[in-house]
Amino acid sequence: MSRVEVDIGAAGSGGADPDDLLVGLDDEQRAAVTSDALPLAIIAPAGSGKTRVLTRRIAWRCMTDRDVPGKVVALTFSRAAANELRSRLQALGLRERIRTGTFHGIARQELLQWCADRRKPAPTVVGDPSKLLREACGDERLLFELRDELSWARARLVGAERYPEAALEARRSTRAAPDRLAQAMVRYTTLKHQRQVVDFDDLLEQAARRLEDDPVWRAGRQLFCAHPYVDEFQDVNALQLRFLHLLVPDHASVCVVGDPNQAIYGFNGADVTYLRRFDHHFPGATTVRLRNSYRSTPGIITAATRTLIAGGQDVDVHPVREAGLLPTISGCNDEQAEAALIARELIDRRRPGRPWGDHAVLVRTRAQLEPIVAALVAHRIPHRVVGHDNSDDPGVRRALGWLRNAQMPYRAALAHLATTVDADTDAVGEGDDDTPLRAMLDAADDYERAKGTPSLPGFLAWLALVGLAPTTQDAVELTTFHGAKGLEWSVVHLAGAEEGLVPVWWASGSEAESEERRLFYVACTRARDELHITWVARRTIRDRERARRRSPYLTELAQALADDRRVNRPIDGRAHIAALREQLAPARGKMLG
Repeated sequence: MSRVEVDIGAAGSGGADPDDLLVGLDDEQRAAVTSDALPLAIIAPAGSGKTRVLTRRIAWRCMTDRDVPGKVVALTFSRAAANELRSRLQALGLRERIRTGTFHGIARQELLQWCADRRKPAPTVVGDPSKLLREACGDERLLFELRDELSWARARLVGAERYPEAALEARRSTRAAPDRLAQAMVRYTTLKHQRQVVDFDDLLEQAARRLEDDPVWRAGRQLFCAHPYVDEFQDVNALQLRFLHLLVPDHASVCVVGDPNQAIYGFNGADVTYLRRFDHHFPGATTVRLRNSYRSTPGIITAATRTLIAGGQDVDVHPVREAGLLPTISGCNDEQAEAALIARELIDRRRPGRPWGDHAVLVRTRAQLEPIVAALVAHRIPHRVVGHDNSDDPGVRRALGWLRNAQMPYRAALAHLATTVDADTDAVGEGDDDTPLRAMLDAADDYERAKGTPSLPGFLAWLALVGLAPTTQDAVELTTFHGAKGLEWSVVHLAGAEEGLVPVWWASGSEAESEERRLFYVACTRARDELHITWVARRTIRDRERARRRSPYLTELAQALADDRRVNRPIDGRAHIAALREQLAPARGKMLG
């Protein structure tokens, strides 16, 4: 079965036929688009056409006068996703522009409107709060940990006074004592008040507070949010859910799209139970499930789902494509051998008509990219690190030039760079998008984790390796498992699939372990046609070579591959996944019991 793409936009904004929006949809997709049930949760697994269904549902309901375009608000988690929704909706022939944006972006709009209505000055937003965080913690080594823990606490609506208890309950793994981090959180809040600035999470908090404290203003703003849609609802946190409840006038009008098996941001405060228990938070809700997956071959899907099923997680995905190449698993002596193998395979698979951009290399942590980038450079393979190719940005060019000529220790140079970030960042921006200079500071964090003993020349070499140098438009893409979310490629290489990385060593507790399995599933299902997984027997970590073992997930995946080889292809994806669930039922019972 194949999907049929139709150019709805050709009908024009004045003469589009709503029935055209249903062309090329399968039965489950059509039911999700046309359902009048509200509140509605659409469960959409990887490759099931989630964005296609969401945009067509919005357009179909507007064209059939179920929704008023000017009262539709579509919330996403990244500016790129918001832009994608906006462009697709415009192509579908809607007369009016639909309001789309990130949670932070929509909150900022509401807060600015509140200030304008009262002729109050708009809040000054610090694009990157590193300088204030550094002052608050008083210890350079705690900067990134304080940033992460503060973000998690605020996402979960946990104040500084409750953080130590909440962190212990959630089994947060921190180098600093929770009490010390809580004190730094209080100092950070005090510094913001003294400097009269806010950060991005303040936008959400303050917008929610204005809506809650001012019923008259809330009623007026809710007139423009009668038809709310939320993409990737499995990634919603408590603060965002509170804002959503206050923003929309009738909770019964909410429609969300998501997949519990792609919930990979619990470490950052997201709560997948909001989707799993959607009817609890939105009483009377209906759930519609999409089961057909059109992206990956059956071998890739059944291998990836094996890890979820073995971990006791429910999976209901039906591969639709005909059988293709089965995934491969390869062991290497060390990370240099692994990188060389990946480079050779990239060259071998570069066929006429297949651009470099059809290939991706995914890793669990960005620090793993160094030997891979070095191998690609040595083999003259064009590449880019997704989200980190910012060499054309004027601020980055100035910062790189200054670092090359800096006559000061590494720590002092990084402190100056953080000051530059604060000075060069726009006063107001989107909360989910990092500035280019922020990317350099993130690279510094990864560099320190990888190298242990940092130096300024070493950091400059690291920046050159991780993608700040100019690249051609057609290039192999490198990113982390998390960074690959929402993307897809024809051929995907998963590198470093070892115990301690997959799952990562700091994942503690059953929920963290479940999230690691979901993350591996997300990484595997980025591949359309080919999936190649590698691991190494020895890896150098902090200048010390250590013995490694392959990920326990690979044992489960290898069994799935062996099962696939024993059946006649093309395999029946539905029957195969059902058999996997039955086979692993005893093990699941033990884990869940």
